Amino acid sequence: MQRYFENLLLVTGVAGETGLAIIQALVAKGESVRALVFRHNQVALLKQLGVKEVVVGNMLSQESVNEAVANVRGIYHICPSRHPDEFAIGQIVVRIERPRCF
Repeated sequence: MQRYFENLLLVTGVAGETGLAIIQALVAKGESVRALVFRHNQVALLKQLGVKEVVVGNMLSQESVNEAVANVRGIYHICPSRHPDEFAIGQIVVRIERPRCF
């Protein structure tokens, strides 16, 4: 099966200081960024910051995470700090369906 990769980097956990700082640094370097956010009200700010694509979803949903990582060339995973489901979120990210070349 041949896969198509866009020149996108995914950043998760973008609602916090660390995620926003990473987005700003990547955009400043000319990178194309896709962000995974939990709330629709975050979309406008991210677009203003130069994020190319925003996926609204839940990091506890394998389906949401798989949608967000589709065709990206890299991932910056910022797990919510001290989140009660931090381990489960990490496990979902680890189980991402990825091609053999990763």
